[in-house]
Amino acid sequence: MPDADVVTGDESRNWPKGKLDELISAGILTEIEHANGVTCDQCEENCYIEPDIRTYLDRSKTIGVFVCTRRDDIGRVPIDLNRLRQWQIDKKKLWKLVYGFESEWQVPWDETNTEYFSLKEAVNLANDDSITVRSMSRLLEDLEFPIRRMHKGRRCKVHIADLRKWLQYAQHGKITDKAIDKYLNGTKKRKEATRKKEGKVIDL
Repeated sequence: MPDADVVTGDESRNWPKGKLDELISAGILTEIEHANGVTCDQCEENCYIEPDIRTYLDRSKTIGVFVCTRRDDIGRVPIDLNRLRQWQIDKKKLWKLVYGFESEWQVPWDETNTEYFSLKEAVNLANDDSITVRSMSRLLEDLEFPIRRMHKGRRCKVHIADLRKWLQYAQHGKITDKAIDKYLNGTKKRKEATRKKEGKVIDL
């Protein structure tokens, strides 16, 4: 799926058979007004073109036509009107289908992802007395709260870059790069120490 909120006819052309209909039936995609144009695929220049929409006299068929004026060897280009179709993505339903979560801010647990900090560590790094683990936990209960988070039982980790943006936007404390680097270096040392300790145990 694209990063944007809309899927185009061109993007869906190479999908597995039936996938588009499946996503529409699930309410993940909703068709919206057609696009005005598409990217021409007749040469390597890939120009954006807006075709003329023409209807046969007996109204049996509607077609899209574009005449290329940049290259004489291309000339008249027929455009499949299905390429102009567009669908709005319901990101919540998509996230639910893929990950089983109600919110796009919740992600699968990954113990090794160093971009995520424990809630306690994030609060300590924030260096703001008004932010406590309890207050942050309450905020994270809101599915729309704009910080990615992962849960495992009672454990919670938050995305440090998201937390930093939120702190700056909310005019709270500012997590410095120096503080984050110090934490990451400490984490690396702890992991190396753990590996060495495990190695000694195996040797015994």
